[in-house]
Amino acid sequence: MSESLSALLEKPLPDTVGPCLFRRVGDAWVMTNEWGQHQRLSEADFRAFLGGAMAEENPAWGQLHAKGFIRNHMNFSMLASRYGRRTAPLRQGGTLHVVSLTQRTDQDSPYRTAGGSPDTDMSLTTARRVSRFIFESPSSEVTVQLRGGEPLLNWEVLEFLVRHMRSFAASVRRRLRIGLVSNLASLDAARMDFLAEHEVEL
Repeated sequence: MSESLSALLEKPLPDTVGPCLFRRVGDAWVMTNEWGQHQRLSEADFRAFLGGAMAEENPAWGQLHAKGFIRNHMNFSMLASRYGRRTAPLRQGGTLHVVSLTQRTDQDSPYRTAGGSPDTDMSLTTARRVSRFIFESPSSEVTVQLRGGEPLLNWEVLEFLVRHMRSFAASVRRRLRIGLVSNLASLDAARMDFLAEHEVEL
């Protein structure tokens, strides 16, 4: 950064310069702001902007204005709407939760041999904690995927989670989707009836 630019930055900024961050990239300057916008400026335009000397006829001025960089010409309604859309996922929270019930499998695959220890199974205690954690998300819609290994091999916990989450979701008025990722080799008629009754997607 040249001395003249350093001196320019040490002066109070003019009313036209809105809050922004900037850095040199090659022979130009890239600016970003809290609205989630960015603008690339030539050295000359960057100096003119910081010095309050950029003419409104300059094409760069129009771009800076539209993106919320010109402090005394901000369209707050538009910028607030844009900011709201950009940050919506932060307020919504996580919607997809993947729950691994076991590492055991009942079939060989290219990446895993059938078998495994029940020691890898999720316990009921952990299942209760997982269920509570999932519903700490502020999202109005929650999707839970039950996986493994082969999740049907830990049927007791699978059944508990499905019943508990369905009941809790209804009590707090949350939309809940439950999916089961399984090879279905361990599925029998009684289990199929349970999954259908509780709307577990296969």
